[in-house]
Amino acid sequence: MTLVKHTRYGPNINVKLDVPVTTEYPQSTQDSQYLPTFIPNITDSSRRLYLFPVTFWEGGPNWNYKSFRLLLIYAIHHNRTIVTIPFHNHHIQGWYLGWRSFQETFDLGSLRKIVSIVTPEEYGRQCNNTIDLLLQFPFSTMKQKYNFYRSQYERTRNDFMDLWNISLPSLRNNPHTVEESTSRIQSANDTVCLGIHDPLEIPQIRSIEDVTNEASLSVDKHLKRAPDIRNLGTQIKNVLFGNKTYAALHWRNKTGEICEFNMSLPHITDCSERLFLLSKLSDKIDNNIKKYMMKHRIECIYIATPPRDQVLIHKLKKRISCLATAKDIYRINNGEYEKMETDNYRLSLVEQEICEGSDLFLACSRSNWSDMVRYSRDVLHKLTIELRQLVPDLPKTIYGVI
Repeated sequence: MTLVKHTRYGPNINVKLDVPVTTEYPQSTQDSQYLPTFIPNITDSSRRLYLFPVTFWEGGPNWNYKSFRLLLIYAIHHNRTIVTIPFHNHHIQGWYLGWRSFQETFDLGSLRKIVSIVTPEEYGRQCNNTIDLLLQFPFSTMKQKYNFYRSQYERTRNDFMDLWNISLPSLRNNPHTVEESTSRIQSANDTVCLGIHDPLEIPQIRSIEDVTNEASLSVDKHLKRAPDIRNLGTQIKNVLFGNKTYAALHWRNKTGEICEFNMSLPHITDCSERLFLLSKLSDKIDNNIKKYMMKHRIECIYIATPPRDQVLIHKLKKRISCLATAKDIYRINNGEYEKMETDNYRLSLVEQEICEGSDLFLACSRSNWSDMVRYSRDVLHKLTIELRQLVPDLPKTIYGVI
C-alpha cells in the first residue's frame, strides 16, 4: 500500500493507493506508482508523438474507461504513444478514497501488443512537464453544465500538478466556439505532446470510431480487464452456475441512483414518481425477462446492480430459482471474494467480467458500465440486447432510465 500526498481535499491528507505488483511487469524504483514504465522499441525518442488522456472528473470510472478506449483508437489511428492514467473510485464509496491504478484495472500486457504506452512520469520527462496543445470542446456552448465543466476541469488541473507536476492550460485557453475547437483538432497532427480533454464531448474525436473500424476492433479485442480480475470472474461464475447457461442483467436503475445520491441532472426530473412507476411495472419487466430466458433455454441469471434494495430483484427471485447477485459472491467461503464487499471498484470489474462471459447480456440503456461490457462482447459475437427492448411499451417517462 503506497501513500501519496494529495492536497486537493485539504492540506496534509494522505490518500491510500493500492498498487498490485506483478512479475510480468517489474516495478521501477524511480518511476510511476501507478504502473511500471514501458518505453516502446523506438531508437529515436524524439520521433515519438504522445497523447495524454485528460479525463478525470466529468464522470464515473466507466466514463473514464470509455474515454480512454476512444483515445486508444485515436492513438492507434494517429500512431501516437498513449499515457496511462489512474482512475478514481465509484462515488458510492467516495471519490476521496483515492486513486486506482491502471494496472489493477486493465491488462497492460495485452494493450502493449497494439499500442505504445508510457507512464505520466516518462511523458513529463519527454515533454518538459507540459502539454503543447490541449484539444477540448468549448465549455461556453454547454450552457446548463458550464459551471460543472469549468469546476471539474480546474479540479483536473490541480490533480495533474499534484500528481505529476504537469501543467495544463488555464481556462482562458478553452476554445470559445466550435469552429475554434475544430481548428485546433485539424492542427494537432504534428504536435508532439498532445492532450485531449473529455473526448466523448468532442464530435470530431468521437466520430473516429466510425471511420477506423480496424483500430476499434483491435482495441476491443485487447482492452481486457486485469488478469486477476478475469481469473476471479471465471472462478465465481463457475461456483455460482457450474455448467449451466446463464444470462446477466445490468439493473442500474438510474432514477433510484439519482434519488439516493441527490444528483441534479436536467434530463431527469420527478425521480420519486419514476421510482413508483418502475416498482409498479416490475412484475411486467421480470415476467418478460423470464419468458425471454425460457425462449433461449437459459437456466440462470446474474444481476449486477448498485448496492441498494431493488423490488425487481425480490420479485424475479420468485420466478427464477437460479439467480445470483453480489451478495451471493460475498457468501462464498473465500476471503478474496469477501473483500469485494467493501471494495466496489474491484467488485464492479469482476461483475463486468461475469456479464461478459454470459450467454445473454441484458444491458442498461445510456450506461457506460453496460457499454464497456457490450464492446468486449461484440468482438466475441455474443448476444447483447437492451432490457427495455423486452418491454417495448414502457412509459416514456422511464424508458431512458433502465
